[in-house]
Amino acid sequence: MYKRITVIMSVTLLAMFGAAFTQVNEAHANVDQEINDLKEKSEKATEKRKALSGELSKLENLIEENKEEQSEMRSKINSLKEEINKAQNQIDEKKGEIERTQNEIKKVENEIQELEEEIERLKQKIKELKQSIKETKRKIEQREDLLTDRLRNLQRNGGSVKYLQVIMGASDFGDFISRTQAVSKIMDQDQAILREHLNDKMKLEKDKQELEDSKAQVEENKNQLSAQRDQLEGQKESLVADMRDLQGLESSLNDKLSEQNTLLANLQKKEEELHDHKMSIDEERANLASQKRAFDKLIDELEAQKRAEKKAAQSGGTVQQTTNVKNDSGFIRPTSGVLTSGFGGRWGDLHAGIDISRHGPGVAVKAAASGVVSRSYYSSSYGNVVFIVHMVNGQKYTTVYAHMRNRLVSEGQTVSQGQVVGHQGNTGRSYGQHLHFELHKGSWNMSKSNAVNPASYGIQ
Repeated sequence: MYKRITVIMSVTLLAMFGAAFTQVNEAHANVDQEINDLKEKSEKATEKRKALSGELSKLENLIEENKEEQSEMRSKINSLKEEINKAQNQIDEKKGEIERTQNEIKKVENEIQELEEEIERLKQKIKELKQSIKETKRKIEQREDLLTDRLRNLQRNGGSVKYLQVIMGASDFGDFISRTQAVSKIMDQDQAILREHLNDKMKLEKDKQELEDSKAQVEENKNQLSAQRDQLEGQKESLVADMRDLQGLESSLNDKLSEQNTLLANLQKKEEELHDHKMSIDEERANLASQKRAFDKLIDELEAQKRAEKKAAQSGGTVQQTTNVKNDSGFIRPTSGVLTSGFGGRWGDLHAGIDISRHGPGVAVKAAASGVVSRSYYSSSYGNVVFIVHMVNGQKYTTVYAHMRNRLVSEGQTVSQGQVVGHQGNTGRSYGQHLHFELHKGSWNMSKSNAVNPASYGIQ
């Protein structure tokens, strides 16, 4: 009877151990499958990282080429600026010459105006003198008639005899004296008439010649000044033509400079875009590399869990939980507040997560599931952001917690579900305090092709 009981107990124990070994083997198989999947995804991530490294290298080469183009363009711009400065100096010199020429022209024009006015005065004077000469000629003609009559009388009557008869015909001495004085006066009057007559003729000839000479001189001066003005006008036209040429050169150089500046601005914008792209690639590469390390750590902890389960099965003891990276209970809501923006299209692009907002300081942000922190850093777009990788019910996930005021966990750190990783904030490209939460079924990538709606996992 004792042997029978012993046999029964042995069979029972064997059955129990067999069932336990079966469970352990099944668990081992599941873990092996998970590890193989993770290794396969890790290899893909490694390949992608290599591809990103190649793309980054190309971008760096493009940036260097762009910098060389910018340097060459700046050199051309400096040369153009020097040409423009030289042209501007020439333009300033020409402007000075034109201004001096214009002043000279104005001076000559004033002199010509004065001469024209003087000529008009002389013309008026000549007109008056001509009238006076005409009157004098009339008087001279009258005198000549008078003198001619006297000369005829003198010739007919013996000239001085008549004067003598007048004197000798006096009745007494007093009459003689009177007659003598009268004859003397007549003779003096005749001489005065002759002198006046001659003087008038000489003066008129002299005045006429002087006026004619003055008029000729004025006309000569006017012609000379007019020729000078014509010459200055020609110089002015030449200078204006040179000015137009220089202005055309300046305009051409300015157009070239504007074109070069536009090209330089485009190159600078291109460089900014290349730098932004490089930063995105750097960021993605760093995130993928850190995700690989985090999942490697998950694999190590899962293998440690597997070894612990195997050891416990072999010893017949109980299996203790050695890690909290494996989740079987799903996800929890990462923070409190109102859902302000859901998953899906927004502003013509994909909003690859949800926004939860609650006003007030110190609004905690918690890990939606247990896992390993793959990245904790400041991003130009995400602001203060934390990435955590998880294994939930045998499936790999990645969660993202962005725009936080601070970060309380670091890369490689193992966190428990509900552990505070930071607080709601307004950092990066953010408008108002909130948490931007993303859930990726698998790894995070820049295109966010693995993003899923958190509402499908009870987070809303």
